[in-house]
Amino acid sequence: MLTALLAKLRARHPQARLFMTCPSAMLGLYATRPYGVEAIEFEPRNAATLAGLFGTAREGFDLALVPGENRYAWLALAMRARWIVAFAGERPAYKNWPVDLLVPYPDRPAAWGDMAAGLADGEAPPAYRVGDWSAPPAAKFDLPPAPYAVLHVGAGTALRQWEGSKWRALAEWLERQGVVPVWSGGAGEAGIVSGIDPESRYRSCAGTLDLPQLWRLLAQARLLVCPDTGVSHLGRIVGVPTVTLFGPGSSIIFGKGEFWRDSPYEAVTGEDFPCRDQRVLFRREIAWVRRCGRSLAECPAPRCMQAIDESRVRACAERLLAQAKLLVCPDTGVSHLGRIAGVPTVTLFGPGSSIVFGKGEFWRDSPYEAVTVEDFPCRDQRVLFRREIAWVRRCGRSLAECPAPRCMQAIDESRVRACAERLLAPAPGA
Repeated sequence: MLTALLAKLRARHPQARLFMTCPSAMLGLYATRPYGVEAIEFEPRNAATLAGLFGTAREGFDLALVPGENRYAWLALAMRARWIVAFAGERPAYKNWPVDLLVPYPDRPAAWGDMAAGLADGEAPPAYRVGDWSAPPAAKFDLPPAPYAVLHVGAGTALRQWEGSKWRALAEWLERQGVVPVWSGGAGEAGIVSGIDPESRYRSCAGTLDLPQLWRLLAQARLLVCPDTGVSHLGRIVGVPTVTLFGPGSSIIFGKGEFWRDSPYEAVTGEDFPCRDQRVLFRREIAWVRRCGRSLAECPAPRCMQAIDESRVRACAERLLAQAKLLVCPDTGVSHLGRIAGVPTVTLFGPGSSIVFGKGEFWRDSPYEAVTVEDFPCRDQRVLFRREIAWVRRCGRSLAECPAPRCMQAIDESRVRACAERLLAPAPGA
C-alpha cells in the first residue's frame, strides 16, 4: 500500500538510499528492490529484528516518514532520524512528541496509497506501470494449465469472507467460459477452501505458496477475484485483472485511487451499507471515512459481504476478461513466446524477414500481425544459417557496417497502432 510513496520518494530523491521496515513474510517481495528501496525486517513483537534495524541506522537518517500509527515515531527517533513526518490527529498526544512535521489527512475522499504519498513534498508520482516493480525470485512449483483464474477466498477476518455458495457459482461460471478456476488462500486457510469445494473439483493452492510464488501464480492468471486483503494490492502490482469484494472495508480508501488509476481493476461493494459507519482510520477520526472495524463479537455475521451478489462479481469479471492483452515487440524471441502464450502480438520487422520469422502455416490461427517495410533496399542478403537461398531477403549486418537502423526507423507508429486496434477489437458478434 506504500508503493505510491516509494515511487514519489525515488522521483524526488533519485540518488538517496531508501529504507523501509517490512514484516518478515513480505521481505521476499522486495528482493528486486523496487524503486531502489532496501527492505529491513521488522516485527514489533520480535525483539530479535531490532538488531538488523539498528545495525542499518548507525549513521542515522535524514528523513523518516511514519504513515500509520505515530507510536513508531519513537522508533524513528531511536534510529537517529533527523526529521520525522507523520499524520496529525493521533491520540494520545505523547505519540506525536517526536514528530517534527504533522501532516493533516485530506479533507476529501482519497485512496490510502495517495494519502501516504502526501507525506512527502512535491508532485504526485506518475501512475504505476507493470514493470515498475520487477518480479521477485520464487521457488519452483507447478503452475495450473492456462488459461486460469485465481479465486483467493481467505481474509484476515471471517467478516470479510464471501459465502461459499457464491464462490462455487463463480468458479462454475468461469469453467463454462473456458477459464480454469484455482482456489487460493493464506496459511491456515485450506479449510476455507475445503468448505467451499468439498469434492476438490478445482485445484487449490491455499496455504502452499509464499508471497513470491503467489506473485508468479498471479502473473500468469487471466483474473484474480478476492476480498479486500493484501492479495488485492499484490494483484495491482503484478498487473493481473482484479475484482475486489469490499464488505466492511472502504472501496475508496483501499481502491485504485490516482496512483493505480490505470490498473485493470474493479471494486464490488454495497454502497452506503448502514453499519459501515465508523469514521476512524489509524485511530484518527476523519469526517468522510466510512468503514467498519467491528469484531466477530460485535458483528456475528458479515451481512455487508452477504449483500454482494454473485452476478455483480461475474459482470466485473466478464468485463476484465474481455480486455485482451497485447504484446508489441521487435522481431525477437519474445515475439515467438507471445504466439506460444496466445497473446495478441504485433511484431516489428526491420532487418529480419517477416516471412521467415512470421506466422507461417503452423501459427496461422495465432492473433498476430507483422509490421515491416516491404522491399527495404538494404534488406538484400539471401543467407539463412550460412545457406544461400534465392528467395530470402534479410539483413545480418553489424553496427560497424550499419550504424543506424533505418529499416526500423521507417516503421511508422500509425501502422503499429492500426495493427494493435485490429487485434484488440471485439470479435464480430461479441
